[in-house]
Amino acid sequence: MDCPHCKQSMTVFSVKKDGSGKGNACPHCGGNVKVFLSLPALLLWLVPAVVVVLLLYPWLGIVATVLAGSAALLLSVRIRPVA
Repeated sequence: MDCPHCKQSMTVFSVKKDGSGKGNACPHCGGNVKVFLSLPALLLWLVPAVVVVLLLYPWLGIVATVLAGSAALLLSVRIRPVA
């Protein structure tokens, strides 16, 4: 993902707390950003997650469900600027 302010590459894990401790900031420019879960993206990623679970469940059991669900959640996280 790119920062909505400075357009430099960043990840959800590289977002840092701003000086007040209440919000999040870009690690490059310090612009205020919001990290949120996108419901449309989650619904889109659930389709391949279900396919992965159906394919891997015979070998991995419940671990396949945990891995596919975690991947769908992580891929659904987005960053947007704070207005």
